[in-house]
Amino acid sequence: MIVHQFDAGDVLGCNDEALALPVIGDAAPQMHHAILDDDVMPAQYELTRIRNKDVQDLLRRVSVSANQVYSQRFPEEMPCRIQVVLRDGQTLVKESRDYPGFVSQPMSWEMAIGKFNLLTAPYTTAADRNAIAGAIADLENTRVRDLMQLLTSIHAPLTAGKS
Repeated sequence: MIVHQFDAGDVLGCNDEALALPVIGDAAPQMHHAILDDDVMPAQYELTRIRNKDVQDLLRRVSVSANQVYSQRFPEEMPCRIQVVLRDGQTLVKESRDYPGFVSQPMSWEMAIGKFNLLTAPYTTAADRNAIAGAIADLENTRVRDLMQLLTSIHAPLTAGKS
C-alpha cells in the first residue's frame, strides 16, 4: 500500500463520493479527521477540536457527493472514493469497498479488544475492561446478571492517570 505524506495546508480541495444515504452527512467531518489527525475516534468529534482553525479551514475545501452506483452496492459493501487535490498539482485518489470492522471485513478479536480498550479507557479501569472482555469472550457461559454487574463499573470519564 502506498502512503502519501501531506499536510492539511497542502490540500487545495477534497471530494468524497459516497453512498446516497443519510450517513453521507458524516463523510466530510470524517475526511478532515483522517487528513488532520490520521484518526477518526471520539477525540476528533469533540467540539473544541471541530472548532479549531485547522479543522474549519480544511472543511471549507471538502465536498461530498452522492454516488448512486455505490448506494446500490450497500449493504454488502460501503464503498467510497476520495480524491485529494494538492497545491503542487498532484491528485491522489483512494477507492474502498469497505473498512476494517464492516460486515465484509470483520475485526479480529485482538482488533476488537484494542478498539474496546481505546474507547472505554476514560470510563473504566484496566481491571474492569479485562473483566468485561473476558465475559464477552465467554458469552455463551456468562449470565446476563453477571455481565450487567460488570457493566455497572462504567462511569463518567475518569481523571488522567487512572488505568
